[in-house]
Amino acid sequence: MSGRLRILAIAPYEEMKAQFNQLAKLYHQIELSVFVGDLKMGAEIARTNFHANFDIIISRGGTAKMIQSIVPLPVIEIETSLYDILCAYKLSQTLGGRVAVVGFPNVTKNAHLLCDLMGFGVDIFTIEEASQAEPILRKLRDDGDCAVLCDMIANTTAKRLGLNAFLITSGSQSIQAAIDSAIRLCGSYAMLREENHFLRNVIRGHSGETVVFDTKGELFFSTLPENSEGESILKMLTPEIELTQDSSRRKILRNKKGTLYTIFAQRYGGSLNDYVAFYISSRKAPLLINKCGIYILTKKEIETNFYNSIYSVSPMPRMMQDIVDGFNREKSPIMVSGEAGAGKEQIINLLYLRSTAGEQPLIKIDCAQLNKKTWEFLMNHPSSPLGDDGDFMCFQNVDVLNKEMRRELITIIQEMEVCRRNRVVFSCTCQSGVSITEIGSEFVNKLGCLVLFVPPLRKHARSLPPTINLYLSRLNTGLSKPVAGIDEEGLKIMQNYSWPYNFTQLKRIVHELAITCQGPVVSHDEVKLLLDKERPTIHGALHGESGGNAMPIDLDRSLSEITRDIVCRVLEDANGNRSAAAKRLGISRTTCWRILQEQ
Repeated sequence: MSGRLRILAIAPYEEMKAQFNQLAKLYHQIELSVFVGDLKMGAEIARTNFHANFDIIISRGGTAKMIQSIVPLPVIEIETSLYDILCAYKLSQTLGGRVAVVGFPNVTKNAHLLCDLMGFGVDIFTIEEASQAEPILRKLRDDGDCAVLCDMIANTTAKRLGLNAFLITSGSQSIQAAIDSAIRLCGSYAMLREENHFLRNVIRGHSGETVVFDTKGELFFSTLPENSEGESILKMLTPEIELTQDSSRRKILRNKKGTLYTIFAQRYGGSLNDYVAFYISSRKAPLLINKCGIYILTKKEIETNFYNSIYSVSPMPRMMQDIVDGFNREKSPIMVSGEAGAGKEQIINLLYLRSTAGEQPLIKIDCAQLNKKTWEFLMNHPSSPLGDDGDFMCFQNVDVLNKEMRRELITIIQEMEVCRRNRVVFSCTCQSGVSITEIGSEFVNKLGCLVLFVPPLRKHARSLPPTINLYLSRLNTGLSKPVAGIDEEGLKIMQNYSWPYNFTQLKRIVHELAITCQGPVVSHDEVKLLLDKERPTIHGALHGESGGNAMPIDLDRSLSEITRDIVCRVLEDANGNRSAAAKRLGISRTTCWRILQEQ
């Protein structure tokens, strides 16, 4: 192990991390550690991790240049090849209109070369720092429709501004070339490195997480995950820095969100400064109740969920934006209704992100996941979220609640004035040709909800080509072979398809086509073959004479998911009477309950 070359790779997006790890299997002489972070985040990762005896760093674009200025290690930059830019340009062509490239010099240098060679009419804007991207992108948006080919920083800003952004990804060849360059560079001289700090002794022998601050409270080193959980633990540790005054160990216990943290704090003297180290172990604290089905989500988590969805690259969010803003101006609760997979969850996310409650956590209560203990907690426990004020609260899948549970929930919401004290949204899934279910109407009529209907995908068939190509652009970040699009006849076939499961089905189909296609462009034969397999074989016969509007059952799922779908339909047909539904299905009422709770 000691003779292997140790490489620290910092990828701007998660999919590149997977590409690095896959390529590392080809090299027996390297030990690769990959982190995800862009610009300042990537530079901070490099600063806090280069102590770990790495020989060289690999990164991309502006992040690589920023790292070069702050760490005493050689940095190899992943080049953006002409082919990488050409793939993104090809995907943008179905949109029509102008095309612009916005990025750091590593992107725009080859973009100029490609456009000169191919005669492409593309506007190219070079930025030297992240703050320069937004004014350029705002100007492009204000000048009219424009597809933007860009790197990760500009891509994030472009999506936020509502532009059609195509991320220029680095293919496996570019990443492999960077690894080869790193091996050659390190092989050209012997980098003899002594232990550069006491941190080796600080973390030696500890199996949990380690965090080190200097005495000014600045983070010096951390093995915590770079997510909201890690940030929460850092905030918990900060007040303890001043309380740790000498080299003797302090034991600290903290119970936070159902996790028991055992922390040992110790002060160390360094050559230039004093440091406080925290050694952290964690385990689940004993809970009186299982809160399955109740989730507290941060704004960052909601943004990630929304902007990574196929729904976000369709025209639907922009088409619905004025409607969403109009609903947000009213204080009444909202019932979001639509077919399965039509984007109800993402519309709820959009309602949250564009509401005045967007800085508060989103409390999601998924009625399909509630069990007896969770229901008891929700209805009667002092810590139930129904007692909170000022939250954005979402009740998903209210259709699965039986008559007694619906009565109890509606009564408590009314008596506790939950809708007056919080922003409350409900959702229900309706069949084709129906705007709201009977159970959804019960909530609407008794709680005075506004109804926001999310149209099915087939109503917007003309928007499919740009939606598909934008999603393919996103998928290309994780594919070993980038896909340049779907041929014109294949797109027409997809436009004429009925999409009974809407965006959920579209996402799965596009992903499968990208993985299985034989060439750089998906052919119409490949599209037709896959869509022919989508024909459902089970129809609305479950509803007997009343099943005229029943949606087909999707067979491309696990047996437990299909079984649960059947039970839900029979339960709906029985007007929520679980005993009647169980009798009709030939199972016990308890088995019926268990199936409804399975995920």
